[in-house]
Amino acid sequence: MAKVAPAESYPSTSEQWYGDDAEKRDVHLRRLLRCKYDRSMLPPAGMFPSYAPEMVNLLCMPREQVQGRLHNIVSGIATISGLIFAGVAGSALNPLNVKDFDSDDTKRNLANFYNLAASFQFIIALSGTLFTTYVILEINFEPDATIFRCVASMDFFVVYVMLIFWSTFLLIAQLCSIIYIRSDVVWAWATISGVILIYYLLMLHWAIGMKAAFPNAFLHYFPILASLGVAPHWLFGSTWTKHVELARHTANMKLQEAEANFGTAVISAIRSDVAREDFRAHVSIHPQQVVADQAHTPDDFDASGDKAKVLEDMLKTALPHATPEHIRLIVTGMIIEEFCLPLLIATARRNPVVLDAALTDNNMRFQLRTGERLALIEELSKLSALAEDGGSGQCEESAARYTSDAAERTAT
Repeated sequence: MAKVAPAESYPSTSEQWYGDDAEKRDVHLRRLLRCKYDRSMLPPAGMFPSYAPEMVNLLCMPREQVQGRLHNIVSGIATISGLIFAGVAGSALNPLNVKDFDSDDTKRNLANFYNLAASFQFIIALSGTLFTTYVILEINFEPDATIFRCVASMDFFVVYVMLIFWSTFLLIAQLCSIIYIRSDVVWAWATISGVILIYYLLMLHWAIGMKAAFPNAFLHYFPILASLGVAPHWLFGSTWTKHVELARHTANMKLQEAEANFGTAVISAIRSDVAREDFRAHVSIHPQQVVADQAHTPDDFDASGDKAKVLEDMLKTALPHATPEHIRLIVTGMIIEEFCLPLLIATARRNPVVLDAALTDNNMRFQLRTGERLALIEELSKLSALAEDGGSGQCEESAARYTSDAAERTAT
């Protein structure tokens, strides 16, 4: 097996990416964390979306695995297209003879439709098999150093995935047509009803499984499934908020893996952009809940304010290797969540477990990695040791003392 160079030797930062490719990558990652489907997913445009929600997952995997996984994905689509092609080739090349039916007979119209659907299926499956095969060849010619930029530009492939999905409906229509043509009327309707019912129930079962196992993909395909009646509100809409929370939690886990590929600065910027969008949405929906210390949005957030400055100095000490952008994101999120250093110190002094639970809440507007969270708790525990037993005044004094010490260290 060929040796794979370590990930550190590959381009990872925005400066080493071509501008358009970096923008495509960032759009994918923001869409993953945002957990909202784009308008292109709404019917009828959603029949052939402008992006492939699954491709972003490859950006969150180790580089040495991406080429093999992408090859498997495209190979699977090519195989299914080939199987459909083999199945419909006979009916397309040997169509029904409509002259065997009366001109005003319903069966004659169904025979014409059967031939039409078979011809469409033939060209769709042939094109899918041919063009996906060419994509497989190019994937295997691509070096690992540039495989991520290929993934970021693979949105076009969603067309071939959706062609297979919609082809199943043409196949079912063909099946119902031939059943009606060659069966008695009563038995024909009974068979057609059974076929449609079985397909709907299995598709509903599949949608429920997709919702549980793949929350991010299901979230983006929800409009299409809802338009087909397999994602009814009574089954999915009532738990939509929890599903979005699950998708956001899953997305944060994936972004942690993506940080090894693209660097902390890129992922921190993605998180900051999404946090800014969430803040704007929260302000627009609940303006009365925005208190005075939240008056500044992340766009014009005053990082030199007293409360923010204290938090920023503390975070720089607790996370010495974090980038300024990441520190700013955490500070902004803490201000939005109404955190302040005296409150954090008091919580660490009373019960560090409560502090840890607060910092790991999935609804937080900032997400800390496990090591960062432990380092932050350790720093706050040290500060809490400086506070004497008593009320919040000692915590305020400890915070002020820390701020003075931090200012001296910065000046030095």
